[in-house]
Amino acid sequence: MKRNAILFFLTCLVLTGIPMSYAQEADVDTRAAADVNADGRINILDLTHIAAHFGETDAPAADVNADGIINILDLTLGARYFGQRSGIPVHATDETFDDIVLGAELPVVVEFKSDFCGFCIQMRPIVAEVASEYRDVFSIVKLDVNTDREKTTEYGIRGTPTYIVFREGQQLQSLIGAMPKDTLVQRILGILEIEEPE
Repeated sequence: MKRNAILFFLTCLVLTGIPMSYAQEADVDTRAAADVNADGRINILDLTHIAAHFGETDAPAADVNADGIINILDLTLGARYFGQRSGIPVHATDETFDDIVLGAELPVVVEFKSDFCGFCIQMRPIVAEVASEYRDVFSIVKLDVNTDREKTTEYGIRGTPTYIVFREGQQLQSLIGAMPKDTLVQRILGILEIEEPE
């Protein structure tokens, strides 16, 4: 809970300079000074100062959705009210897979990925954006093929990234390889037989 409070406080401070629509969604004061140490930049030193205020020795990760870059999407995700569906991809393991994927209420797209896969790295920001924008339609779960081999073998994964779409615990169809955002979305919605939400 303390980490959530830190993340929310950091986000409120870093929202300085972000368009008002984001600030209104987060219900925060955009005049807050994000440059805590007044060095003219907002960076990890500022986050460290704030973390220390809460008794933390390390600053929380600023890359909220773990897509490899820190940008407006991280701030938007962090600023949402707690308790709402965040759209941040969940990381599953062999042990948690059944609960997270097969027991989910919404359809789930599982990305079988590897940290050593160039195409997986290329897809990180795309997957993060899709997960955020379609969070009320389906969720995205990531599983590392190098560390979680049981599920990787069970689903016959031979290359990464591979995306498997599940609904109500049933495997529907697979998508393989890197692709543009629009293609990924259209294929997922086609598998789920859902029209593009307005």
